[in-house]
Amino acid sequence: MKNGIITGYYVGYKISAVQDKLTLKKVEESSNEHQSTYITGLQPLTEYDIVIRAYNSAGTGPESSPIMGKTLETGENLTEEEIFHTSREVAQNVR
Repeated sequence: MKNGIITGYYVGYKISAVQDKLTLKKVEESSNEHQSTYITGLQPLTEYDIVIRAYNSAGTGPESSPIMGKTLETGENLTEEEIFHTSREVAQNVR
């Protein structure tokens, strides 16, 4: 808490093989112990780089190390184990 309490996060994502800017999604802090969000509108069978940045009244913190994730084919469902594994990877990068 060097610069105050975290009030939210930016989740950034882009297609891995493309040198585009990140698309940012703003996620407000909640009182829940575990915070989650969904990224929608992604292309099927495509690799994405995903990063997270916390923010507060002092500004935006540093970007996390990127993790790479690949979307499934349209209509496929993830198992609970796959969702947990991906969530754990993201959480480890944010700490």
